[in-house]
Amino acid sequence: TDLPENDMALLRARLTGFDFDNTGLANIDYSIYPLSQVRGMQLNGEVKNKGYATQTNTMLNVSVDGPMGNEFTGSSNSLDMAAAQVEFPSVNGFVPSGDLGTYTVTFEVVQDQTDEDPSNNGDTQSFMVSSNEWAQDDGVCESTQSRGPDNQNEAFWLGNRVDPVVDDQLVAIKVALHEDTDPNVLIQGQVLDGTDAVIAMSNEYEVLPGDLNPIGGSNFITLTFDQPVDLLAGEAYTLMVATFGGPEEVVFCTSGISVPQVSLIHYPQMATPNFFYVTKTPMVRGVMAGPIGIDENNGPLAGGLSLLPNPADGFTDVRFELLTSAQVSTELRDASGRTVMIAQPTRMSAGPQTVRMDLEALAPGLYLHTLVVDGQRNTVRLVVR
Repeated sequence: TDLPENDMALLRARLTGFDFDNTGLANIDYSIYPLSQVRGMQLNGEVKNKGYATQTNTMLNVSVDGPMGNEFTGSSNSLDMAAAQVEFPSVNGFVPSGDLGTYTVTFEVVQDQTDEDPSNNGDTQSFMVSSNEWAQDDGVCESTQSRGPDNQNEAFWLGNRVDPVVDDQLVAIKVALHEDTDPNVLIQGQVLDGTDAVIAMSNEYEVLPGDLNPIGGSNFITLTFDQPVDLLAGEAYTLMVATFGGPEEVVFCTSGISVPQVSLIHYPQMATPNFFYVTKTPMVRGVMAGPIGIDENNGPLAGGLSLLPNPADGFTDVRFELLTSAQVSTELRDASGRTVMIAQPTRMSAGPQTVRMDLEALAPGLYLHTLVVDGQRNTVRLVVR
């Protein structure tokens, strides 16, 4: 078959710049972000000139529609691409607003020439922002994962890694199990730190027949921790569900595809190595403490903290009321967790207080504003238009 003269193709589109060999466990791609962990995304693609003529001014165009309408439109730098050349253009600058719901990302490769096969020029992907749920799976049981044939009767754990960009608290792990699971078997939620050491365990849970899913099901079991588990910004954690071995089968639901090193199976009784990555995404999710995931103790604050206006353009007023005189400071972090504004502590008297913040120098996007009152941190989200 003769090659067409002009045919650019988008081979793959991605929402983040995750690359385990180069970035480690930063920038993992999630299907659901909790509001507290929304961060800037690197929209990128792999494009190829499948024709025989050089294509000029080739660019990757990206458009993002959020729950409230269009949030972002951008393009990569332009390239001239020879026949069979492959490039990896990226479009930076997108930070989700933080509105709860679904975000649809549309990718399209364009060039000066008229493309003879436009059917391979585009792709569409989506993700969600939730108040407190953190997930990599697609939400519906598509396939299954159980222990391997060489590990019969052994305990095994299955789960996914997460990379917090701001300090947060985990309160539970959710898991979807397939109907081939034996009823009354015990499972447990586990949190592992970056050294693969267990730092928290939920209560054990006895699986009931009504908990299980056929293919196409989406029922989750929630494994709650007695105390919230602190997750620190910049660290990597693995959220896993543990089985205890024996003849009973535990069969996990999987949904979607994981890139290498993100989803893991662990055999605790096996000699090292006993962690292996899997490419079918386990339906194992994290549940955070809330929209912000912070200590709910307001300390000397009377009632809550508010920012008006919010969303804001140019300035916002930080409004709060102190029960007693207290040391007060403020911090503002962007969606990646970077501190962009800080005010040194100052003592304020009891009663209503208003502090005006100048936002003129800030790029539009989602920010987290923290008011520190005598050491107690109180955080709310701020959207800058």
